Amino acid sequence: MNSIVFENVCKSYGDAKIVKSLNLEIKEGERLILLGPSGCGKTTTLRMIAGLEDITSGQLKMGGRVVNDIAPGERNIAMVFQSYALFPHLSVWDNITFGLHIQKLPEAEIKKRADEALEILNLRGYENYKPKQLSGGQKQRVALCRALVKQSPYFLLDEPLSNLDAQLRQQARTELVRIHEIYKPTMIYVTHDQVEAMTVADRIVVLKDGELQQIAAPDTIYRHPANTFVAGFIGAPSMNILKARFNRDCICIGKAVLPVPELWRQVIGQRRDLLLGIRPEHCRLSEDAAVQGSITYVENTGNQRTVELQLESGENISVTVSDRNADVQNSSGICFSWDDVSLFDVTSGRNIGYIEKGEVFTDLAFGGFNKKYLSGLPLTYNIEFFYEFGTDHYWDTVLLPLAQNNKEKRTFSIHGPCVAVNLADSSDEYYLKAYAQTFTYAQKIKAEFVVVHTNEIYHGEFAAVKELVYQRLAEVISLAQSYGVQVVIENVGLRPCGSLLFDFEEYLALFESYPQALALLDTGHAHVNGWNLPETVKRLQKKLLAVHVHDNDGSGDSHQPVGLGTIEWEPYFASIRDYAPNALQILEYAYIEPGVLTEHLHKLESRYGALRF
Repeated sequence: MNSIVFENVCKSYGDAKIVKSLNLEIKEGERLILLGPSGCGKTTTLRMIAGLEDITSGQLKMGGRVVNDIAPGERNIAMVFQSYALFPHLSVWDNITFGLHIQKLPEAEIKKRADEALEILNLRGYENYKPKQLSGGQKQRVALCRALVKQSPYFLLDEPLSNLDAQLRQQARTELVRIHEIYKPTMIYVTHDQVEAMTVADRIVVLKDGELQQIAAPDTIYRHPANTFVAGFIGAPSMNILKARFNRDCICIGKAVLPVPELWRQVIGQRRDLLLGIRPEHCRLSEDAAVQGSITYVENTGNQRTVELQLESGENISVTVSDRNADVQNSSGICFSWDDVSLFDVTSGRNIGYIEKGEVFTDLAFGGFNKKYLSGLPLTYNIEFFYEFGTDHYWDTVLLPLAQNNKEKRTFSIHGPCVAVNLADSSDEYYLKAYAQTFTYAQKIKAEFVVVHTNEIYHGEFAAVKELVYQRLAEVISLAQSYGVQVVIENVGLRPCGSLLFDFEEYLALFESYPQALALLDTGHAHVNGWNLPETVKRLQKKLLAVHVHDNDGSGDSHQPVGLGTIEWEPYFASIRDYAPNALQILEYAYIEPGVLTEHLHKLESRYGALRF
């Protein structure tokens, strides 16, 4: 395997710590971008992979072997330097083929590789030129050619396109991706150019002051930045970060008061002071908006205009307007959708609407657990993990080792993505990719099933949205079958919040439409929507594989322990014993200590019988 693994790697020059305890796995054959401001440690990280910088502490593994003390020439890498590093006395052809002659490859193979590279990078006709006769962009392409012909399993690039003009840079990006798809090297690419990062990368590593801030797919980095630094660094113009205060069911931005949806109220919890992030392209100018400001500047870039406004609070906000006919001068109100909002903790700057939920949802269901808490759970109980798109690093470093080292013979399930992925959103292009990764992890931990949400919130015409969800459900279920993974469909959507897409009978009908899928009943959702729980269990019977068990008072999805709401539990558990005794009962409680959860499990078993928990 041609993976690269950093284990607590540090690099210091005297007292200056350039890279601080870096833990990172670069997967075999992926395109990984190291992105960050000058001085963040990205080039130093690349040079440690190349063997051009010593490692102060920690271990660097390439292909499974520790290479801390392995010479650069023995690492079988190809590298493109920012400074080109061409031999000035050699022709273009000789520069490109120099390394191949050192390897003593047959002349026919050398010619084949060189001709192919020259064609790809548009250097045909320059074979006999010396570097001094070339432009900066041409020198850069020669350097790329020289690396390309080596066909190494590791392809390292340090600002490879920095000296190309805009048009050629775009072409070169496309060619680099195409080259990678042909040869599939493990590619590590350093750049400060966000466009390069977003268009080339499978995953992006964002660094700041030698520390990893976030690693995720480009879309996840953009839509769900891990903290305020990433939010401000990615995007042009950068994300607007506004001071906000949560008060009961509303959030205050200056004098503006905005109602907060139920899902976001759960995320905010007991916090009062927050930072609200919204990208300029997700804002709209409107006279009737609650958030008001005064226009201070309008920048016209031809295809769009960026409007700068000063809010009544004194803060500035940017709005990107693509409509050329829009009257920007006479619009001073700003509105946005909660679908596009990020919320950050004031003190830490962490994204509480994604990262914190991701940590919760990628561990024991809604328990707020992490690895150290799992030891407090009885070994006889099953565990449901949550997977969210973009939490692969947490899975790879924490959850997979935990689940695969399963000495207690626990059984596992996985709740599929429900925050960063929405089957009811026609603009969501990543749902299949997210579920594919979910099913991959399900295979690895031998998960009993994967939970699928039909929708979260939805917009648009009701019938059209339902048709879209039907179509995407079929795709997800078919994909699950190809992985050998069982899918369960959860009843989701809350009627009071206007997010209920499938009512009681329509939900039951899903299992006639998709006989390969089974059911997961969520008691809290059903109660809010007025469903009869015993009747639901009776109607589903053998189709009911699992239940998310939690209580509420019927007004909202609060995920309270059994007995703290208004659900009648005796008839429910009686129906489970009668019609679905093998259905897994998953306590999906909001933030509860392991000892309290264990005690509660024992009480439920004592009262309602030995069911599967």
